[in-house]
Amino acid sequence: MKKEINDFINDSYQIFRDKEEFDMIISQVLSLKNEDGTIGFQAIAVSQSDSDEIRCIRENIQGKTEYQKVPSWDYNIEDYLLDDLENGFEIEFMTVDEHCGIWYTIDNWREDISHVDGLQKYLSYCQQHEITSQVISLYSSDHINIFDLYQEANGPYKIIAETSIGSRAIVLGHSSISPSPYVTWDTTPNRKHGYYAGHYFSSYTEAFNDYRKRCQIILDKHIEYERNKTRPVKEKKKYNR
Repeated sequence: MKKEINDFINDSYQIFRDKEEFDMIISQVLSLKNEDGTIGFQAIAVSQSDSDEIRCIRENIQGKTEYQKVPSWDYNIEDYLLDDLENGFEIEFMTVDEHCGIWYTIDNWREDISHVDGLQKYLSYCQQHEITSQVISLYSSDHINIFDLYQEANGPYKIIAETSIGSRAIVLGHSSISPSPYVTWDTTPNRKHGYYAGHYFSSYTEAFNDYRKRCQIILDKHIEYERNKTRPVKEKKKYNR
């Protein structure tokens, strides 16, 4: 897939060169699996000298290849990202600058976003690729955090609590339709390896006690790791014969 994405990006830049639009920079690439099993791509690009100059290139999207000038007044993340995500598109590439703009827009319009499923899919992507408020703050003077809008779920269970320590995390989930309404899982902060070692419970108290114990275990292991990593190395004594 990586080769196909790179080929599409190179082809898109060739289109810009052919049209003498030399300052266009691709800010995002989405992919879509067509009904015939082929993969199509869509890119959004913005002029470095004029942010109102926006282009959209589609290759093999439902069998069509298109080049489009997008009016600045028409461009918004609802129609050009969140709606696409709700309709089967996947994010393949996105610049940090693009993420910053999206985060800023979502934070300012959080009460008015209509494509909720697309928003949840975008936030899931951010979690998996470690696009956090700390990362965004490195590129923006404003401290923005939109993860309070994210409702993480694994199957029928909504994640209602999380503790991350080092490279591990423990989560607590709840489902109103499952025989065991509460569960704790071991996972990673970015969920790269999924959720594993589930402990299921019928009561919240039992589940939270297990959640507390599992959090303590990964804390103890992390502290032991840090102790071993920072422990001074004893110099070997030299003996003179």
